[in-house]
Amino acid sequence: AARVEFARKHARVRRSWQVSTEFPSHAVVEAYMKPMVDRSSEALEFGEPDIPALAAFCRRRFGWEDSYTAEVLKPVLKACRATTFQTRIDQFASFYARAARIRSKRVQKVVMELTGGSAPADVLLTEGGGSAPSASARA
Repeated sequence: AARVEFARKHARVRRSWQVSTEFPSHAVVEAYMKPMVDRSSEALEFGEPDIPALAAFCRRRFGWEDSYTAEVLKPVLKACRATTFQTRIDQFASFYARAARIRSKRVQKVVMELTGGSAPADVLLTEGGGSAPSASARA
């Protein structure tokens, strides 16, 4: 059924579309439907990599000298030592709100109603391309 549907949807894209008899792959569908995930309830711990263990691994597997491994790992260690914090999804909302430019007067009206008239002026565009006047300026 999936093969037939796929071929039907793509008929216009390519008239001589060839779909393998193995499509969709049973293994891929199974992996998608039943992903293998780590069920550990143990807390994650982040830290610097074990440099001596990595150097030994690279020596055995790749034949790298310890000095070469150290050079390759310099950017990794620099990134690990950088003081960063994990952002939350809501911290991106203000960026996207500022990135949006609403031209539709109907949508502008809804946004103004939802925000109680406090929508940022740079989000609402007038016909001339500039920002729409704020609720207080219109009153």
